[in-house]
Amino acid sequence: MYPILFHYGPITIHTYGVAMATAFIVAIYLATRKGRKLGMDPNIVLDMSFWIMIGSIIGARIVFIITMWGYYMQHPLEMFEIWKGGLVFYGGLFGAILAMYLYLRWVKKEFFKYGDLISPYLGLGYAIHRAFGCYMNGCCFGKPTTLPWPLGSVFAPDSDAGLAYPGQRLLSTELFEAVNGLILFFFLLWYEKHLKKHNGELVGLFLVLYSFNRFIIEFFRGDIIRGFVGPLSTSQFIAIPTFIAGGIIFVWARTRRDDEKPAK
Repeated sequence: MYPILFHYGPITIHTYGVAMATAFIVAIYLATRKGRKLGMDPNIVLDMSFWIMIGSIIGARIVFIITMWGYYMQHPLEMFEIWKGGLVFYGGLFGAILAMYLYLRWVKKEFFKYGDLISPYLGLGYAIHRAFGCYMNGCCFGKPTTLPWPLGSVFAPDSDAGLAYPGQRLLSTELFEAVNGLILFFFLLWYEKHLKKHNGELVGLFLVLYSFNRFIIEFFRGDIIRGFVGPLSTSQFIAIPTFIAGGIIFVWARTRRDDEKPAK
């Protein structure tokens, strides 16, 4: 694929970084527009989105560095080269949740109200990032396959996939992940319109559906860099408590009484 979008003199523009920025911009724009329609203060949504972006990048990078601790101890300056890839979504998710919680607590707004607002667009941003960032960068790749494109892809020789499996066709798990994000995006918007009763339901559903789908997709991944906990990959291991937490949040939100008044 194309890990480098283009060169401009001494400046190199990496596809991964452009895709990540695009995913954030699209998600923030749509969430802000939706929030305005729902009567939410657009300034709060924008400020919240800024802190979500910072928290997610820091969290995603920290978890990746932990999984590659030995390497980064020998190359410490590379810890900051996020535009080349190396972000763990679960780390980004938990970093974003923490940053969002702290900000909304500071401005005295309900966490789940704003969490439901951002959840569908988090799925869309995830899809954009996986399809145009990870796929073009040649990271987060799958196992060798004989399936034709787009189910299988041959990656650039200097990408992570190309270095691990030179010239081989690999499962396009980046695109599987992108489909996962699109499923979350469309389903959560549909659920919000037709079935939602209380704030928090979309947050719970996002955690349940994402962790379940991610757990399955991990079986098809071919990059061992993501680490393992026993027979499970690190992401599969994290998916189990995430699934349980999402289920608890959804049941709590769905069954709480209408006379329970949350904060504004």
